[in-house]
Amino acid sequence: MKRFGIVAVLASFALLAAHCAKQNTSAATSNNQPKAGDTSGDMVKMQPQARKGGDIPDPAKTDPAKTDPAKPDPVKPDVVKADPDKKPPATDGAKPAAAQQITGQGYTLTIDAPGDAAVNGQAVAKIVVKPADGYHFNKDFPTSLKVTPPDGVDVPKAEQAAADAKKLDETEATFEVAFTPKAAGAKQFNATFKFAVCTATTCDPKREKLAWNVNVK
Repeated sequence: MKRFGIVAVLASFALLAAHCAKQNTSAATSNNQPKAGDTSGDMVKMQPQARKGGDIPDPAKTDPAKTDPAKPDPVKPDVVKADPDKKPPATDGAKPAAAQQITGQGYTLTIDAPGDAAVNGQAVAKIVVKPADGYHFNKDFPTSLKVTPPDGVDVPKAEQAAADAKKLDETEATFEVAFTPKAAGAKQFNATFKFAVCTATTCDPKREKLAWNVNVK
């Protein structure tokens, strides 16, 4: 009976040990199963990788010198330096005025005289006649220009003939009237200009009364 009792106790211990081992195995298996919503296990984290050939550049690392389109260099204006030794041409105080123009049958006459002049300063008035289409200036006509200067103005050659013209041909006749004011004030010049313009079949003598003003200072 004593032996039988010992065997029974050992069997009880064996059963208890087996039961404990089974409980430990179940607990270990339960711990190894992933829980719902648990992403911390051994899941591999996805890392973004740049694609070859089509990578999107990082704006912070982009070199603007390589990405900006080529811009042309700004055009620098030429800087002209004034020559301190160069003097402007002398005008004797004369300032140009708007030219007067007279249009007649077969011609246009222009009076180009200075608007202002200086006392004792020489100035020039220019008178030009140009024939219209179909006309020509008659070089054989006794062309004449007679100037009546105002008081206080010296005109060295107040009367001029065809030979005195600066230019005289069938396309143009140009006369220059040089004068020197001796006193200040508004000066009016008067003149009589005789010339002729012709066509292939007709010739028309002309007589123009001219006048121009100059302000002498």
